[in-house]
Amino acid sequence: MLEYLSITNYAIIENLRLEPGVGFNTITGETGAGKSILLGALKLALGERAAAEALRRGSTRSEVEAVFRGLPEALTQRLSADGLADDSDEGCVILRREISSSGTSRAFLNGRTVPLTYLREVAEALIDIHSQNEHTSLHTVATQLNLLDRFGEHESALENYANAFHQMREAKRRLGELDTNQGDAERRKAFLLFQIEEIRTAAPVPGEDETLADDRRRLLHAERIGTACSAVVDLLYEGEQTQSPAVASVDSARKLLEEVAELDPSQTELAARAGEVRFALEDLAGQVRDYMAGIAPDPARLSEVDERLHQLHGLKRKYGDTLAAVLETLESLEAEVHGIEFHDEEMQKCREEFVSSANKALLAARELSERRRKAAAVFEKAVMTEMADLELPRAKFVVRLNSHVPEAGSESSPESIYKALDARGGDDIDFLVSTNIGEDPKPLARVASGGEVARIMLAIKTVLAERDEIPTLVFDEIDVGISGEAAARVGEKLRLLAATHQVLCITHLPQVAARGHVHWVVEKSDAAGRTTASARQLKEKERVLALAQMLSGREPDQAALRYARELMAAQANTKG
Repeated sequence: MLEYLSITNYAIIENLRLEPGVGFNTITGETGAGKSILLGALKLALGERAAAEALRRGSTRSEVEAVFRGLPEALTQRLSADGLADDSDEGCVILRREISSSGTSRAFLNGRTVPLTYLREVAEALIDIHSQNEHTSLHTVATQLNLLDRFGEHESALENYANAFHQMREAKRRLGELDTNQGDAERRKAFLLFQIEEIRTAAPVPGEDETLADDRRRLLHAERIGTACSAVVDLLYEGEQTQSPAVASVDSARKLLEEVAELDPSQTELAARAGEVRFALEDLAGQVRDYMAGIAPDPARLSEVDERLHQLHGLKRKYGDTLAAVLETLESLEAEVHGIEFHDEEMQKCREEFVSSANKALLAARELSERRRKAAAVFEKAVMTEMADLELPRAKFVVRLNSHVPEAGSESSPESIYKALDARGGDDIDFLVSTNIGEDPKPLARVASGGEVARIMLAIKTVLAERDEIPTLVFDEIDVGISGEAAARVGEKLRLLAATHQVLCITHLPQVAARGHVHWVVEKSDAAGRTTASARQLKEKERVLALAQMLSGREPDQAALRYARELMAAQANTKG
C-alpha cells in the first residue's frame, strides 16, 4: 500500500505530504484547488515523463517521493535479484523523481538511480490508476482484449503465443530476404570468387609479414652488419687488426691467477672463472663468425622480399588489418559462396521453418482464442452482477469475440495463417451494452452516457480487482456524470473494494466521499503573493461540514448539514 506521498516545489505545491490509510481514502476539494496536480505528482513518482514547467516558479528543483509497503511477493523477489531490495529490511520500496530547472530528471528506487522504464515496471506492480481518460480507451480493441486476458489470467497462453508468433514472423522475414536476394546471387557469387581466388593465390601465413620485414632489414644492411661482425671477431679472438684481442688478454689474466692460486690455494676459483670467461669469449666469437657467414648483400632476394611484402600489404588493405584477419575474411567469403551455391537448399530449409512455426502459432492462437471464449462468458456475468449493484439493473453487457483463427480440420496454408494472426492473436473483440429493456446490445461508444460508462468501468475494475495482486487502486473522478442513488452505490462499491485493496478516490460527490474510511481535502491558499496547495486529513466533525459544502456551497444551509449527517450515519452503518 501507499504509505505516504511527499511533494516539494511541484506546480503550486511547495511542500505537501499525503499519508493515506488502509481501506478507502477519499480526496475532495474545490475545482482548481490542486487535486489534479496532486495526481500528476503521483504519476511523476511512478515514472511519467517530466517537464521543466512542472517546477514551482522560482525553484531550481522539484522532488516527488512515494513510499509503498506490503509488496507483492513477485516484486520482492525481483528487487532482491536485481540488488535493489530495501537495505533497512523494512519491506518497503521508495520511488523518487527529481526534476531540475534545465528540464532534466532522475529516477531513484530505494536510493539508487534506475532507468525510467525500470521505475515504471516496478510501479505497475504496486499501483493502478483509473481516470476519466480510460473511458475513451475502453472503446479500443487493444484495451478490451487486455481486460479480458487479465480477467482470464491468460499470462502463460499469451507468452506461449507471443513466442510462436515471433518465430513465425522471423521465419517469414528470412524467407523474404532469400527470395529478394536471389536475383543478385550470381553477380555476387562472381565477385566473391574473385576475392577468394586472390587470397588463396597469395596463400598468406599469419605472422609472415613480420618475418619478411625482419629479413628485409637484414638484407638492406648486410654490408654494415658484416663489417660490424668482422670487427667483433677481431676484437674478441683473431686480433689481426687489434694487437691484443680479448681472448689473449683474458688468457694472460688466467695464467697470472693460476700463479696466485699456487701461492694462496683459497683463490683457486678465480683462475677457474678466468678460464670460463676465456672459453665464453671464444664461443661468442664463433657464434658471431657463423652469423656473419650467412650475411651477404643479395639484391635478388631483397627484390623478392619487397615484392611479397607488397602483395601481403595489398591483401591487408582490402581484407583485414592483419594476415589472420585476412584468413578470417576468406572463411566468411567461402561461407557466403556456400550459401549462394546452396540457395535452393536454404530456401527449402527456411520454408520448412516457416511452415512449422506457422503451425505452432496457429495452435497457440487456437488455445488463446478458446481460453478467451470461455473467459468471456464468465466475464459477462460477473460484470453484469456488478452493474446491477451500481444502479444499472436493466443493463446487459456482452463480450463479442470474432476470431480470425482458422478452425481445426480446415486447410490452412502458412501464408493464410500469417495473414490471419497479429501480435495480439487472431481475435477481434467488442464490448456491447444495452441499458434499457428491449434494446439490442450495441458498441459501448454508441450507447452509454458518460455516467453509465463510468459505472461500467467501475464494474469492470471491480471484477478485475478480485484477481489482481496490485495492492493500491486510484480512481480519478470515475464517478463523473452520476448523482443520487447511483452515486451512493458507487461509494458503496468502492468501499467494498477497499476490503482487499487500498483505494484512493478523487471525487466531487458527497455520497462517495462519505463512504471513505479516511477523508482528505485539498485546499488552495494565498500568502506573500504566492498561491500554495496543501492537503489535510479531516476529523469526523470536519467531514460533515465538508460534505455539506459539497452539497450546497461554501456556506451550507441546515438542510445540507442535515443531509451530510445522514450520509455520515449511513457510512457508519456500512460494512467494511
